[in-house]
Amino acid sequence: MENPMSIEPIVSVIVRPPLSPSLLLQLIYKPFPDEEEENYWVICQESIRNECNEDKVIEEWTAPIPPVVAAEVINLLKDSLIPPISKSQLTEVDGCSYEVYFGDAFSSAHYQWWLSPPEEWEPLAEVVDMLLGCSGIYL
Repeated sequence: MENPMSIEPIVSVIVRPPLSPSLLLQLIYKPFPDEEEENYWVICQESIRNECNEDKVIEEWTAPIPPVVAAEVINLLKDSLIPPISKSQLTEVDGCSYEVYFGDAFSSAHYQWWLSPPEEWEPLAEVVDMLLGCSGIYL
Protein backbone atom coordinates (compact mmCIF):
# COMPACT_ATOMS: atom_id res chain seq x y z
CA MET A 1 0.00 0.00 0.00
CA GLU A 2 1.31 3.45 -0.94
CA ASN A 3 1.76 5.93 1.91
CA PRO A 4 -1.57 7.80 2.36
CA MET A 5 0.36 10.83 3.65
CA SER A 6 1.00 11.79 0.02
CA ILE A 7 -2.67 12.69 -0.47
CA GLU A 8 -4.09 16.23 -0.02
CA PRO A 9 -6.23 16.36 3.16
CA ILE A 10 -9.96 17.10 2.92
CA VAL A 11 -9.88 18.65 6.39
CA SER A 12 -7.17 19.01 9.04
CA VAL A 13 -7.82 19.30 12.76
CA ILE A 14 -5.35 20.31 15.48
CA VAL A 15 -6.22 19.62 19.12
CA ARG A 16 -4.01 21.01 21.88
CA PRO A 17 -5.03 19.55 25.24
CA PRO A 18 -3.41 21.09 28.32
CA LEU A 19 -0.33 19.22 29.60
CA SER A 20 -0.59 16.59 26.83
CA PRO A 21 0.86 16.16 23.35
CA SER A 22 -0.85 17.98 20.50
CA LEU A 23 -2.80 16.02 17.91
CA LEU A 24 -2.99 16.56 14.16
CA LEU A 25 -5.77 14.66 12.39
CA GLN A 26 -6.19 14.78 8.62
CA LEU A 27 -9.08 13.23 6.72
CA ILE A 28 -7.90 11.97 3.34
CA TYR A 29 -9.40 10.06 0.44
CA LYS A 30 -7.14 7.40 -1.00
CA PRO A 31 -8.43 5.50 -4.05
CA PHE A 32 -7.11 2.00 -4.59
CA PRO A 33 -7.07 0.36 -8.03
CA ASP A 34 -9.64 -2.37 -8.60
CA GLU A 35 -11.68 -1.49 -5.49
CA GLU A 36 -15.21 -0.20 -5.77
CA GLU A 37 -15.59 1.01 -2.19
CA GLU A 38 -14.29 4.47 -1.34
CA ASN A 39 -11.29 4.51 0.98
CA TYR A 40 -11.08 7.25 3.60
CA TRP A 41 -8.41 7.48 6.27
CA VAL A 42 -7.46 9.67 9.18
CA ILE A 43 -3.75 10.39 9.36
CA CYS A 44 -2.89 11.00 13.02
CA GLN A 45 0.19 12.63 14.51
CA GLU A 46 0.96 13.21 18.15
CA SER A 47 3.59 15.89 18.78
CA ILE A 48 5.25 17.86 21.55
CA ARG A 49 6.80 21.32 21.49
CA ASN A 50 10.54 21.44 21.97
CA GLU A 51 12.51 24.25 23.62
CA CYS A 52 12.67 26.10 20.26
CA ASN A 53 8.85 26.11 20.15
CA GLU A 54 8.82 23.66 17.23
CA ASP A 55 6.51 20.66 17.06
CA LYS A 56 8.27 17.28 17.12
CA VAL A 57 6.23 14.25 16.02
CA ILE A 58 6.43 11.51 18.64
CA GLU A 59 3.88 9.09 17.19
CA GLU A 60 2.10 8.66 13.86
CA TRP A 61 -0.64 6.25 12.76
CA THR A 62 -3.49 5.89 10.29
CA ALA A 63 -7.04 4.76 10.91
CA PRO A 64 -9.61 3.78 8.27
CA ILE A 65 -12.86 5.72 8.31
CA PRO A 66 -16.12 4.14 7.16
CA PRO A 67 -17.31 5.87 3.97
CA VAL A 68 -20.61 6.77 5.66
CA VAL A 69 -18.75 8.68 8.41
CA ALA A 70 -16.50 10.40 5.86
CA ALA A 71 -19.60 11.41 3.88
CA GLU A 72 -21.15 12.83 7.06
CA VAL A 73 -18.02 14.91 7.75
CA ILE A 74 -17.86 16.17 4.16
CA ASN A 75 -21.59 16.99 4.11
CA LEU A 76 -21.30 18.88 7.41
CA LEU A 77 -18.60 21.04 5.85
CA LYS A 78 -20.47 21.49 2.55
CA ASP A 79 -23.91 22.15 4.01
CA SER A 80 -23.07 24.34 7.00
CA LEU A 81 -23.17 28.11 6.84
CA ILE A 82 -20.28 28.93 9.15
CA PRO A 83 -19.65 32.66 9.56
CA PRO A 84 -15.99 33.66 9.27
CA ILE A 85 -16.17 35.81 12.41
CA SER A 86 -17.58 34.51 15.66
CA LYS A 87 -19.95 36.50 17.84
CA SER A 88 -18.08 35.12 20.86
CA GLN A 89 -15.67 37.46 22.64
CA LEU A 90 -13.95 34.75 24.72
CA THR A 91 -10.17 34.93 24.47
CA GLU A 92 -7.48 32.44 25.40
CA VAL A 93 -8.05 30.63 28.70
CA ASP A 94 -6.86 27.40 30.27
CA GLY A 95 -8.21 24.36 28.51
CA CYS A 96 -8.07 22.57 25.21
CA SER A 97 -7.75 24.51 21.96
CA TYR A 98 -9.03 23.33 18.59
CA GLU A 99 -8.19 24.33 15.03
CA VAL A 100 -9.85 23.27 11.78
CA TYR A 101 -8.31 23.85 8.35
CA PHE A 102 -9.77 23.00 4.97
CA GLY A 103 -9.34 24.09 1.42
CA ASP A 104 -7.36 23.45 -1.71
CA ALA A 105 -4.93 25.29 -3.97
CA PHE A 106 -7.54 27.96 -4.74
CA SER A 107 -9.08 28.73 -1.34
CA SER A 108 -8.83 27.79 2.31
CA ALA A 109 -10.30 28.48 5.74
CA HIS A 110 -8.95 28.26 9.28
CA TYR A 111 -11.06 28.30 12.46
CA GLN A 112 -9.73 28.23 16.02
CA TRP A 113 -11.45 28.17 19.42
CA TRP A 114 -10.87 27.33 23.08
CA LEU A 115 -12.94 24.88 25.16
CA SER A 116 -16.30 25.01 23.34
CA PRO A 117 -16.85 26.57 19.93
CA PRO A 118 -19.17 29.51 19.41
CA GLU A 119 -22.69 28.28 18.70
CA GLU A 120 -22.49 29.16 15.01
CA TRP A 121 -19.33 27.00 14.63
CA GLU A 122 -20.86 23.89 16.21
CA PRO A 123 -20.68 21.88 12.93
CA LEU A 124 -16.88 22.20 13.11
CA ALA A 125 -16.89 20.72 16.63
CA GLU A 126 -18.92 17.79 15.27
CA VAL A 127 -16.22 17.23 12.63
CA VAL A 128 -13.54 17.27 15.35
CA ASP A 129 -15.49 14.78 17.48
CA MET A 130 -16.04 12.40 14.55
CA LEU A 131 -12.37 12.43 13.52
CA LEU A 132 -11.18 11.97 17.11
CA GLY A 133 -13.58 9.04 17.60
CA CYS A 134 -12.55 7.33 14.35
CA SER A 135 -8.90 7.76 15.34
CA GLY A 136 -9.41 6.04 18.68
CA ILE A 137 -8.68 9.22 20.64
CA TYR A 138 -10.87 10.16 23.58
CA LEU A 139 -10.12 13.36 25.49
